[in-house]
Amino acid sequence: MKFLVVDDSAMMRQKIINSFNQYKVDFDQAADGAEALCFIDIFGDDYDLITLDWNMPKATGIEVLEKMKALGIKIPVLMVTMESQRAEVVRAMLTGAKNYLVKPFDQPMIMGKVMDVLKACNKALALR
Repeated sequence: MKFLVVDDSAMMRQKIINSFNQYKVDFDQAADGAEALCFIDIFGDDYDLITLDWNMPKATGIEVLEKMKALGIKIPVLMVTMESQRAEVVRAMLTGAKNYLVKPFDQPMIMGKVMDVLKACNKALALR
């Protein structure tokens, strides 16, 4: 299984990655939306899930979702963001996110959201 973790905070990317230590997951990391789009363009078919921050330089998470939608890219996306207003959650879901997690979060919270997304896509994590 392979995930793309997109967040402008290296510490947040590492927190997300560390949440999956017990599972067989490989990770790529992107520090902004433009870098994420490059990874998706090159390795898109390899990804089982993308965790995506909203507020980032070069391209926001919503802009990444809009580009993915326009290109017909169907990689499941979990928004992991500080944006907690109902309107933002609805916008993200309508733009293509499969689920939404508000920062700060803990390991059980992100695991639950990821498991929900993967289950909806008929995928499952394997233990190491």
